[in-house]
Amino acid sequence: MIRRIVAGIDRGLNAVVTVLVVTILVTMVLLSFVQVVSRNVTGGGFFWADVVLRHMVLMIGMLGAVLAARHGRQISIDVLSRFVPAKIRVGLNWLIGIFTITITIMLTRASLVFLAAEREFHSELAAGLPAWPFQLVIPVGFTLIGLQVLLNLLLGVKKEEEVIVVEAGEEQA
Repeated sequence: MIRRIVAGIDRGLNAVVTVLVVTILVTMVLLSFVQVVSRNVTGGGFFWADVVLRHMVLMIGMLGAVLAARHGRQISIDVLSRFVPAKIRVGLNWLIGIFTITITIMLTRASLVFLAAEREFHSELAAGLPAWPFQLVIPVGFTLIGLQVLLNLLLGVKKEEEVIVVEAGEEQA
C-alpha cells in the first residue's frame, strides 16, 4: 500500500513537472517569436523580454533536472557501482542517494538565503518587475530533485547500462 502511494506521488510529480516544462517552453517560443517580429516591424522589441527569457531558461534547466532525476539520469560520478557486486550495489545506491539528498538540502538552503537577499534588496528584472518570483524555481527545483531521488530510492529505481530497471523487473528505455 505504501509503495502504491509513493508511486502515485512519483507519477503526480512527473505529470506536474512535465506540464510546467511544456508550458514554459511554449511561452518561451511565443515570446521569442513576438520579440523577433516586434524588432523587425517596429525597430524595437519588449525591453524586458530577453531578461525574462533568460530566467525561463533557468526554469527549464531546473525542471529538466527533476525529470532527469526521475529516470536516474542526473549528472553523477559513479565509478564504484560498475565494479562492485550486485548485493553491495544496492547499499551503494542508497548511500549515493542519501548523499545526493543531503547536497540538495544544502543547495535548497543556500538558494533560500539568496532568494531572501533578492527580496530584501528589491532586485528587479526590468521595469519594476521583481526578480524573486522567477528565481523561486531554484530552491523549488533543488527540493524537487531531492524528493525525486528519495522517491527513486523508495521505489527501487536505478540506472543500469542506460536502461532504467525497476525492482519489479519492468524495463523502460
